[in-house]
Amino acid sequence: MVVTAILVCEVLFWVLLLGGLGARYLLGLRRLSTLLLLMVPVLDAVLLLVVAWHLGSGGRADAGHGIGALYLGFTVAYGHSVVSWADARFAHRFAGAPPP
Repeated sequence: MVVTAILVCEVLFWVLLLGGLGARYLLGLRRLSTLLLLMVPVLDAVLLLVVAWHLGSGGRADAGHGIGALYLGFTVAYGHSVVSWADARFAHRFAGAPPP
């Protein structure tokens, strides 16, 4: 169950990121873009709640929980950098910003 939650969060991360940047630069919908991009860190909280619920309901810690910890650590440490990296490339490609 935890591994499934990690995979869902990873897919949703990219869907929200690309959706948010697409809404901003392709559709010009700044509010929707902001909402979608603000939902990216919410995924971390959801995954943390899923893991806590699983362990709190008597689940045993296994390799899936370790993968969850690695995923959360990566997104906390590098999530902002990934979003900034993608934003710079979208701005260059679709909004005429200078090359990143």
